[in-house]
Amino acid sequence: MSILDKEQIITDTINSHVFTKKVDSDKAYLVVLSDIHQGANHREYFKSIIDFILSIPNCYVIIGGDSTDSITKTSVGTSNDEWCIGDKQFYTLVEDLKPLVENNRIIAIGESGNHGDRLYDSAFISANKMLACLLGVPNLYTGDMCLGFFNVGKVCYTISVIHKNRKAKNYYEFARVDVLYKEHWHDLSYEQKLVYEWNKYNKSISVIPTFEIYNGSFLNLPAYAQKANYRPQSIGCYFTLFDGKTRHIQPFIDKDLEYIINNGYEV
Repeated sequence: MSILDKEQIITDTINSHVFTKKVDSDKAYLVVLSDIHQGANHREYFKSIIDFILSIPNCYVIIGGDSTDSITKTSVGTSNDEWCIGDKQFYTLVEDLKPLVENNRIIAIGESGNHGDRLYDSAFISANKMLACLLGVPNLYTGDMCLGFFNVGKVCYTISVIHKNRKAKNYYEFARVDVLYKEHWHDLSYEQKLVYEWNKYNKSISVIPTFEIYNGSFLNLPAYAQKANYRPQSIGCYFTLFDGKTRHIQPFIDKDLEYIINNGYEV
């Protein structure tokens, strides 16, 4: 008996968390709806984002972590900060997300996040897996990792979405993806980085831009942040453009994209 291939063992594990989506178009948009915090969020703002997504052709969605606020008896926080509690957070979230499912806009549902982990730690309930089942799309749940291939026209882009992540600079360089979405911090910003791309076929090296996007949230200024006088953080998310004719990526903050559309930009 020979020793098993250790790299293949890890490879098989990673590939069990991969999604694929092909879009036959000259351009497409990707939105990661993370840190929704249903039950403590600004629900009407969140619903307006869903309406905006549906108004844009070829705009697709990944559901990220902390989809529900999920305060428990043993967690930090108080239900006084929530406009609905317990299972009602899932029911109302399903109600809000249903139009995306009905229009085939959701392409993946990632890990549950640290708020979802409260339910798993207490009762072994996987929040985002349950959400996927309630939405009728259990096959879209990718598990504890979310990696994928987003084919737009003639270009294939690589995507990674992580919830609990380190802010250490360049920590995730090993992933080597076109766009890395970093959730959890509620920090609506992004960084563009230049990396080498090695072409082993024609023996050449080119320099290409990649992006690390810190995704925002839909959580308004909660009581704990008010009491501590925390700096307010912008709520919202990014709409990332992926070109299908040539490799080009451009993130837009939601309101910025709405502004340029209202001033003549064609999506």
